[in-house]
Amino acid sequence: DGEYEDHYPGSSTGGSVHSPPRDYDKWQEMISTVVSHMVQRYGRTTVAQWYFEVWNEPDISYWHGTPQQYFELYDRTVAGVRAALLEAKVGGPATTGPGNLRAAKFLEDFLDHVAETATPMDFISFHVKGQPTIQDGGVAMGLAKALNDADKGFAIIARHPKFAKLPVILSEADPEGCAACSMKVNPANAYRNGTLYPAYTAAAYKRLLELADRYGINLISMLSWSFEFENRDYFEGFRSLSTNGIDKPVLNF
Repeated sequence: DGEYEDHYPGSSTGGSVHSPPRDYDKWQEMISTVVSHMVQRYGRTTVAQWYFEVWNEPDISYWHGTPQQYFELYDRTVAGVRAALLEAKVGGPATTGPGNLRAAKFLEDFLDHVAETATPMDFISFHVKGQPTIQDGGVAMGLAKALNDADKGFAIIARHPKFAKLPVILSEADPEGCAACSMKVNPANAYRNGTLYPAYTAAAYKRLLELADRYGINLISMLSWSFEFENRDYFEGFRSLSTNGIDKPVLNF
């Protein structure tokens, strides 16, 4: 309909892994087989507690199809998961921050699709990100951007009364967008080595919970992407919890 791009030429995440399945029947069968294996290995009670999120950020280059193709992927994934485990929790769409108009439209259209088709949905997910910048020799964290993402996303969910009480998961709730970008690449990321990182996280999560209360949203989880990067320079500025065995202040959060 012209409101979305179908392709992402020049994307750094190229390759068929980001494309829609050629055969949705085979995709659904594969999902069912994988979940059946999980149930056999870990037990029905354990797997029933897991949250199956369908894809990641399908509104940008991680998905090389149309929104409608993603909606079918969601429908078929739910069918595959539920065929193997009827009580499994499945949701999405894990879009980027709804402060962006494209992401907001994708989230809204997805909720409209689920409402119209009555496809099962056990939780709603999207992402919120800050935007730290260098200002006057220091770092300004960009909390307003993350809160704007959440505000827009919560407002969209609140406009759908059928889903207003569903669990909401901010499956990426981070100070910025690139966990693997060091301060050598982006000097503003030096904040990760000091006390600004945990202070921002505490302030952000407090305000995200307050926003959820304001909209009557059932916010159950906020996931911060932090990793271990082995064999790197000391305090190189990755979004990590420790550096060469030395704990960073963020662990005190």
